[in-house]
Amino acid sequence: MRAASFGPLLIAILCLTRPLEAQEAAPCGPSAVAASVTLEDGRLIRGLKAEHFSAWVQGKRVLIVSAATDLAPRRILLILDARQTTKDVTWQVATSLALQLVSQARPEDYFGLVTFGAEENSSLDFTARREETQERLSVLAKTRPRAARDDAGLFKALEEASEGFQKPQFGDSVLLFAVKPDYDQSQGVTRAKAVLLAKGIRLFMVTLRERSLTGRYVSATGMRATASPAQGPVALVPTVEFSRMDRERALDPDTVYLKNLVHDSGGMTMFENTDPEPGRYAATDERMADLQRDLWRMYSNLAELYRIQLDTPASRDLLKLRLEISKSVRQKFPLTGIFHAEQWIACP
Repeated sequence: MRAASFGPLLIAILCLTRPLEAQEAAPCGPSAVAASVTLEDGRLIRGLKAEHFSAWVQGKRVLIVSAATDLAPRRILLILDARQTTKDVTWQVATSLALQLVSQARPEDYFGLVTFGAEENSSLDFTARREETQERLSVLAKTRPRAARDDAGLFKALEEASEGFQKPQFGDSVLLFAVKPDYDQSQGVTRAKAVLLAKGIRLFMVTLRERSLTGRYVSATGMRATASPAQGPVALVPTVEFSRMDRERALDPDTVYLKNLVHDSGGMTMFENTDPEPGRYAATDERMADLQRDLWRMYSNLAELYRIQLDTPASRDLLKLRLEISKSVRQKFPLTGIFHAEQWIACP
């Protein structure tokens, strides 16, 4: 079965509401923006208020009506890369991290699950019980699905999965575990980006097996990237800082497409080089504990959001958005990063 064939089925499975065309148009009201504010290592900065933010829409300064922490239940779609380019150790790391996260996440959150690139792909919608999702991940960890000989690619799978959210909810997120795209898919990333931004979905990604990068980091424009020290026999560099240009030079061009898509949607990226040299990577308990810690920090950024209300006219068009942190916050936390979509629709 070609991976492309699961798209319509996946969309039907993930729909929790009637199709958009069958729904009444949602009324536009005060605009809400989802944002995360973190330190360089991904830890949250809590307790900020409206005066700690500034906002620009279409290049014009706008009033921030309020900024409050939003702890509402989240819909989180897990996407696992089962393509031929995913090595067994990479699949082991991805499924283990996903299972650990689902097992420890807040009980009020809803998880969907999708694989792509396999002959027979798995999918669970957001109505699945947490125990069912855990059981499915356990099965996938023990019995890896056979990779398809041909597939539609990562961006196509992401586009189709994102379409399945149907009616948007504040804080909707995708958590993607994947190796890099196989080739230049600039058109695919454009389509995937359009769906993510239109639905207000934030993309969070764990990129595995990026040969040209050692260590891992959570990245965003203007933040430093911190690689982890080596653990055991794995040949990884010690802590090092990268400029944005250096980071992109260190990455495969197709990975840059994906990293930028994450950034543009308001999400975060974590890299782990599971193949520094063939056969040398070991998913040791110590290494997995480090990864689980970093993934939990990433999850915290999609579970605990700032809901920022902007005083802007209602619009169903994508508008350019820029948020900044106040000088007082940056003086207290010099390496502060704010994550939000670069474009959003001023209508809930």
